[in-house]
Formats: sequence, C-alpha cells, structure tokens
Amino acid sequence: MFWVNLPIGIATLIAAAILLPKKSDAQTAGGGIDWIGLLLITAGFVAVLVPLIQGQDAGWPLWTYLTLAAGLILIAAFGAWEVAFARRGRNPLVSPRLFRHRAFTGGVILALVYFASFTSIFFTISILWQSGLGHTALETGLVSLPFAIASIIGASQSDRLAQRFGRNVLVGGAALVTIGLIWTWLVFKSSEPADLTSWRILAPLFLAGLGNGFFIAPNIGFIVATVEPREAGSASGVVSAVQRIGSAVGIAIIGSVLFGTLVINGHSRDAVATGFTNSATKAMLVSAALSAVALLLVFALPQRTTNRR
Repeated sequence: MFWVNLPIGIATLIAAAILLPKKSDAQTAGGGIDWIGLLLITAGFVAVLVPLIQGQDAGWPLWTYLTLAAGLILIAAFGAWEVAFARRGRNPLVSPRLFRHRAFTGGVILALVYFASFTSIFFTISILWQSGLGHTALETGLVSLPFAIASIIGASQSDRLAQRFGRNVLVGGAALVTIGLIWTWLVFKSSEPADLTSWRILAPLFLAGLGNGFFIAPNIGFIVATVEPREAGSASGVVSAVQRIGSAVGIAIIGSVLFGTLVINGHSRDAVATGFTNSATKAMLVSAALSAVALLLVFALPQRTTNRR
C-alpha cells in the first residue's frame, strides 16, 4: 500500500521544481541550504526512532540502547552546529534565536506531546479491532469515522472561536481530547471483549475528534505568535516538523506499551481478544496521560495571536 505514496511524491517533486522560486530571500542572504544541519538532524531522529520502533520486537538488545544514545548525541551536535552556523552569518536550518523565547520552546514541546497523544490512539484501536477482536479492515476503519467527522466540524469553527476566545479555544480543545481518551480508556477497561463494539466508543471518539478540530487548526498560529514576526516562517517549519516527529514517537511508545504488555493465555479466540483488550487498555491510558500533559502545556502559549489583537 505504500507504493500509493510513490506517484504522489514524484508529482510533488515535479510541481515543486516548476512552481517554487529558485531561491528565497533568506537563502540569498544566508548563502544556501544548511546541508550539514539537515544531515545531522535526519540521522539523529532516525537513530532515535528506529530502536523505539524495533526495540520491543527485538527484545531490547544492546544495539537499541547504543543507537538511542547516538541519536541523542547527533541531535545535540545538530544544536551546536546550528549555533555555530548562525554565528558565521549563515542561514541555519533552525534559527537558534527561536529558542530564546521560552513560550516558543513550550509550544514546540506541546506540539510534540499533543501529536504523540492523539495519533497513537488509531494504532491502538486498529490493532485491537483487527488482531484482537477479529474485525475486517473496513470495519476497523469505520470505527475512527466519528473522530474524523467531529474533527471536520471542530476545525470549521475553530478560527471563529479563536478570534472570540483566544487561547481558551486550545484549552477547550485539548480538554475535550483528554476527556474523550479517558472515556475511551474507561470503556476498554470496563467492557468484556465480546461486548466491545464501535458503538461503545462512538461518543468518546466523537468528543475527542471535536476537541482535535478546535485545537489542530489554530495551534500553529498561537505557537508562532511567541516569536518575532521575522522569525515566523522558520518557527512554523519547526512546529510542523515537530508535529510529524511527535506522531512517530507516539506510535513508537504506544506500540512498545501495547506489545510489551500483551499476554495471551491460551489459543482460543476469547483468549486472544482478552489479551489484546487488556494491552490496548494500558496503551490508551498512556495516550490519555500524554493528552493531559499537552493540556497543561497549552498555558505556555499567549492569550491571543499577534494578528488578532
């Protein structure tokens, strides 16, 4: 199925070559692309994510810990390189000036934690519904439909609400996601596998999706509002990248919890369903906890974005 992405990626590269300007003003002033910074951060994140994804299945051998340590060293080296690159008057991949703003740093951590929390729930639900409860791929996809529909509804109203209520729309959105995930966890915890149907989690997933819609659309604007206007482009790129990284980290962590706690006592269908339901319950609790942390981090952001004052 991943081959589906290949023609789309090729079409995007062709369109970028034709439509995008050859150089931005920043590149002209700073002397081109920061290739070393790009290499360091890419290698660092790969070194961190691969052991997180493969470690549980491999039994956490020595190479996973060494690779994690190497990843952290590479990320630290990236930070040092960016500072040195900027001091030479060049245009770094990530401007070190951004992290002089404590609120921006908090916003970046918020983006990481929030995306780790909500994207990981679909991994948990998909594994539980198909491998644990024996449903088809179509039935499993339909389980997430209430979340998707509610996200569209919430996103359609988020800008108007942000103009009126400022940061409170993010607080409310993150709170709804947290409540929805805790509710889903309670359903998993209190239900017998045979009684666990999509109808039981329809309401909590709809609630979480509504909150996600309120949060997703305006959150970058509020984080970028913590830096100077001339740094807004770089800040927006950092936040978008961290969101993708958060999704990968969240799935890696939740996958480790899900399969690390999976115990199946017997070979019957009921034993498999019970084992997966128990481990999915633990994984959903971790997702809910991450969402609660994200809710607290929202308060690091400004009350309103600059252009809405």
